[in-house]
Amino acid sequence: MDGSIVGIPGSRSIVQWMFNKNTNKGSISDVFDFDNQIVVAILSDVRPAGISPLEDVKEFIEPLVVREVKAKKLIAKLGTASDINKFAATNNIAVDSVNTFTFAAYSLPKYGPEHNVQGHMFGTDQAVVKGPIKGDQGVFVYVVDKIIPAPENQVNYAFTRDAVKRVFSQMAAQGAYNAIEEAAEITDYRKFVY
Repeated sequence: MDGSIVGIPGSRSIVQWMFNKNTNKGSISDVFDFDNQIVVAILSDVRPAGISPLEDVKEFIEPLVVREVKAKKLIAKLGTASDINKFAATNNIAVDSVNTFTFAAYSLPKYGPEHNVQGHMFGTDQAVVKGPIKGDQGVFVYVVDKIIPAPENQVNYAFTRDAVKRVFSQMAAQGAYNAIEEAAEITDYRKFVY
């Protein structure tokens, strides 16, 4: 159902050629002419619908599995923490600090996006040591030194609330459509017409 191929505007005809029942792995297309580009396509691989075989996705998931195993081993080795400085000294870990961290922050300073850790941080009471917690780039142990309540009536969150509400409404509508489509066992032939 893709409308085009990245980098080749208006290339829906190549997508249609790829999914044509007469196009097989290794097939070479006729010449496609798009504005200032001429394309000859080769179908290098065909993947059936459903879950891909492990060999096809192994190179993509291997780093994720290695990260997961390393985190589990490190968490088991570190144990639990009750005093952040003693924990750091015992495990030969440097203590790092963030001066101010807000709910609107996209990532942890110096570490990048760590959504799991950030979510835990905002649910933690002051002066409670938490961790170790698996993040995307490492294993974290933290303590919240001070919680500063958000100032009242200085920001109107109506726009943000409405934007989030629209996103969730669209997700709900699309999810309902997908559930009905899946339950109906529909075979979609639009890709051959559109």
